[in-house]
Amino acid sequence: MSELLQIAETIDLTDEDGRISLKGLLKLTPGDYLWTRNEFGSRKPEHDALISWRVGRHLRSTERMDALDNARDKFMGPEEDITEDSVLFERLDPKPIPVKKDTRCWTLGYSLEPNTNIEAPCANNKGIGGATAYHDTAQAVVTASTDCAMEDMEHAPDAIKKVLKSEFERHGMAPLGSSNNWAYHAGGYDHVGTPPYPLEGTLASPTAYRFALIHYTPQRSAAAETRLRIGALPTTHAFVSPEMRSAKIEGELLKRLQGDPFANFIRDGIYLMEDEAFVSYVGRMVYLLNRYLLLQAHTKFAFELDPEMLARSITYVTADGARKSVVPWTMAPPLQEGGGGDGRQGEREQSEKNFKEHVFKHGSMIPFCFMHTDWIKDEVERRYGRVVRVDRSGEGVVGARSSGLMHGGGTDQGGDAGAVAKRRKVVLPRETEDTDNMDAFEENTMKGMDLRYRQRSRKAPKQEESFRFLRALTVDTLEHEVLELRNELLADERRQSSEDLEGDVDDIKDCVDGANNVIEMGGIGKRVVAGIGTIMGDAPRLSNHLRMEGSKIREVRRTLIKAQTAIRVWIEGAVAEEAHSTAQMRRVSGGRRSWVAELTNSIVDMLVNRRSSCVFQASKYGLEWECEDIEIQNPHTRSLMVRGQEDTTREAVAMTVAVVEGWIEVDKLCDRKQAWFASTVEEVLGEEALLMNVTWQLYSNVKSADIFEGDVGYRKPSKKHLQAFRTALEGHSILDVDHREGKLFEIYKQLCSGELLPGDVLKRLPSVSARWTAIQDMLHDSSLYDNDSTPSNPTPYFKKLQLNPNAYHPLRERVPGRVRSRQDLFDGDQALSLEAVFSVVAWRAFPQVFSWHPDSTMLFSSPQDFVDAYARIVKSQPSDGVVKAVNRYWRMLKDERKWERLANTYPTFEDCYRYFKPPGSLENSLYPKLSKTNAFDVACDLAYACCCQPPTTADVARHIVQMNGGAMAALKSLGLVDGKKKDIDAKRSQVLQALLDIGELLIEIPEYTAYEDESELDEYGGEVDPMGVEHLLRTLSLSMRLRSS
Repeated sequence: MSELLQIAETIDLTDEDGRISLKGLLKLTPGDYLWTRNEFGSRKPEHDALISWRVGRHLRSTERMDALDNARDKFMGPEEDITEDSVLFERLDPKPIPVKKDTRCWTLGYSLEPNTNIEAPCANNKGIGGATAYHDTAQAVVTASTDCAMEDMEHAPDAIKKVLKSEFERHGMAPLGSSNNWAYHAGGYDHVGTPPYPLEGTLASPTAYRFALIHYTPQRSAAAETRLRIGALPTTHAFVSPEMRSAKIEGELLKRLQGDPFANFIRDGIYLMEDEAFVSYVGRMVYLLNRYLLLQAHTKFAFELDPEMLARSITYVTADGARKSVVPWTMAPPLQEGGGGDGRQGEREQSEKNFKEHVFKHGSMIPFCFMHTDWIKDEVERRYGRVVRVDRSGEGVVGARSSGLMHGGGTDQGGDAGAVAKRRKVVLPRETEDTDNMDAFEENTMKGMDLRYRQRSRKAPKQEESFRFLRALTVDTLEHEVLELRNELLADERRQSSEDLEGDVDDIKDCVDGANNVIEMGGIGKRVVAGIGTIMGDAPRLSNHLRMEGSKIREVRRTLIKAQTAIRVWIEGAVAEEAHSTAQMRRVSGGRRSWVAELTNSIVDMLVNRRSSCVFQASKYGLEWECEDIEIQNPHTRSLMVRGQEDTTREAVAMTVAVVEGWIEVDKLCDRKQAWFASTVEEVLGEEALLMNVTWQLYSNVKSADIFEGDVGYRKPSKKHLQAFRTALEGHSILDVDHREGKLFEIYKQLCSGELLPGDVLKRLPSVSARWTAIQDMLHDSSLYDNDSTPSNPTPYFKKLQLNPNAYHPLRERVPGRVRSRQDLFDGDQALSLEAVFSVVAWRAFPQVFSWHPDSTMLFSSPQDFVDAYARIVKSQPSDGVVKAVNRYWRMLKDERKWERLANTYPTFEDCYRYFKPPGSLENSLYPKLSKTNAFDVACDLAYACCCQPPTTADVARHIVQMNGGAMAALKSLGLVDGKKKDIDAKRSQVLQALLDIGELLIEIPEYTAYEDESELDEYGGEVDPMGVEHLLRTLSLSMRLRSS
């Protein structure tokens, strides 16, 4: 804390002589408001957008500030109990869980899980065993801080308060902390703070803390797009289970539900809301649940639910013992369209409209919000003309497009290049930003602007660059596909295969695959019709399992694509062909006609007889599909249509296809463009291409520009318009095994078919195989060095190895410093002495203090002994920083005695590392000049000396990600880790798998196998020592730099 304070004190925020203003900064004082003005708007002050306002302590009431101070003291505890390591809140039982490991930040209210989109009380708030000291503390802090936050919100303009209050009421949001809360909800993002500043004239205290409380509402919560976990049910669906109908076991059932391991609002919300707010929220949730059930009833009953009557029927006991009804939800959503005779629906619609206008007004003035919200950009262009240009890099450039103002000069009014002419004045009507006059406002604004836009000419892209799918088939993408599939197959081998869900999926998938095969055989007979029915029923069920893990998801996707595509191909092929033959009267007379022929004849009769419309029932044609009747309108009632003529045939085929598509509801299953894209990819690249993630991503959201070239196919598209896409795909290097793309795709196909085992993939990858040679060469050079041999033409790496083997030797336990330290510091099974631990730490921090001389030793009995060795070996006196550091090491190990207590417990590897590198502000102060990598090496040395437990491979993977140094760089260069991944858990998983993979490959190198046989650790059960692999990767990074230079 003291070091952070020193850094903060160097920041000069004084405003003498206006220095802040000269730096381009604007200083806001309590009571100030910051506004921004839309230059294309009315320019009236009441229409300006408020960006922020500054509040201060003197603007808050004494009562609320006292409550906040009391809550803070309850959180921190008595001053004499506050230490540098913890406060009272951190010592509660059960111990509160921070937002991230090794941090001192907690969520006290609701939490929003980004991945699952679930909003609920945070995990710490679970009240399974009743209220605890945590609940009392959290409730006090949340209530007091929310009261203060809402008091600050009261300084907002009335218009903003009205909009936010209305939206809060419309969505029925839970009022966190205070009954008056209509602005703040859940949170879940990273925050930063500043160190504590001492009062003027006082000294900084080592136990001083900055107590920071953050309130805000995520966008998804404000838009009511989250899933609220409000309670527990006996099952996941809305079943009325036997337990719910049995009075005998009701108590047991309630006990089980109240012990639900997930936090929810009904059970745990009481610790986060005031009583009045909580019971009101419960009433709203009861209304929503009942409304949702009634919405599923048949529409002929037109059920309605009165929120006032429902509220009166729900009563509770107040604090003074009186029984009272919950407050009705004034903006509860009605069941029926136009329902709610009290005007609720109108209020809700007006609230939604006002809030959207509020978001547009302020969002259009905030650059980040403007550039990342498409609908705001579209609305700005619609209202004010083309004022936004997005360049090819994706960065937005804002510029007026009126006749007298254009970026870079070149206006129609002439003038020098780069000069800016006067802007034409835009005359606006009065009160233009009122919602009633918005149309007039837009019309007049558009008239007042010159919308001429100069189109930049550019070269036409190459054909293979014109299509998004082909652009995505890069070496990096294909290599990523191969590695992902390989990892999924390995995970499948390890995963137990006895889950009921997977069995269910396999059954459905087999049925759909069988239907696909029948349809691909062609025809329109009973088997094909039955196959279509199977897909109509089972394909949606199969879609529900798209979140499965492992390679199974790829198989499910492929089956879905083929099923959805097969229906389109069948309709446009077999059905259209049969309809065409029938309409042209080319069918052989006699025999029974097919159902398609019967349908086409009915349509031809409608056209020839000029009937205005006709309703077609599937059952009338012998089809057993459960589908709606389709009505076809005849647009040719005034035209003469003759059986067998070309016009009649064309219309009859189109209508036949339309009827069949309507019966199957094919648009729900598969868009035309999806089917054409998938079938073309399968025909050109093979069925394996449908398993790739890149194919699924484009298939799920295919657009016309992705498969059509230029303007072809936009008005009346057909599969023939994909010829340019097909030609470009056939010429792509993915089909040429002499190119890297072709090699990778061939590996992918062999992996799919089982010809190539997952364990053999790495050696086949073009990127890994080339760099794997570097590992082999490096190990060969180290073997020559160990045997005192010198090659005739030494590599740059070998020369570096000779000069500094401590830094460049790839085998950890053959590094000269490690060999000498084992001789001098570790005495068999004896416990490691204080001097030995000090020597290990000092040498790792200052590795230059090393000598093979017989009179030298790596055991330093005191800090002065180390300083003397430093001067003798390095040939110069150590700096003051070095002397202070080693004295600090000795004092920490001897005087504090924390290490002795820790070592006696045989700690885990992580605990040992954290002793030298504690999280937070103490990370660099306890053992100065000892980097994260040095501390990791110290922990590894102590693990070899049996002073702590050896790390697991997962432990080493976590440290590689955390240190983000040479080992991570080597993994990225090998292509085993995706450097673009931001999710920390995904990175750790990738690094863990990479360590296991490299271990398997290293076993095949004789030089490394001989080294592994020397290892004294047997904790890894035949696997390669991960500490040795991490060290080798660090050295590989240095070696590859030398090779590249």
